[in-house]
Amino acid sequence: MIIYDSRALGWLKSNGFKPEDNSYASFRESWLRAFYEKEKEIKLSCVDLHNVKKYSHANTATDKEIQQLVTETWFHERVFDKYLWFYGSGG
Repeated sequence: MIIYDSRALGWLKSNGFKPEDNSYASFRESWLRAFYEKEKEIKLSCVDLHNVKKYSHANTATDKEIQQLVTETWFHERVFDKYLWFYGSGG
């Protein structure tokens, strides 16, 4: 699920993904366009996350479990969502 968030909206607008209107459908379409544009970069960023597991809440998981988790689309979407939230002030 993609959360309609003012910070994500701010990032989308500031980076050329302005929704057509204020509807959720338009926001979601813009969010997905931005995500697909950044997807390869996100996947590359997630590949080695198992190497920093001791600094995460997943510190008791095996490397194999983490490697499986970080290949899931929902995980990539959540990483992107957190990025938008963090940089959403105009990023």
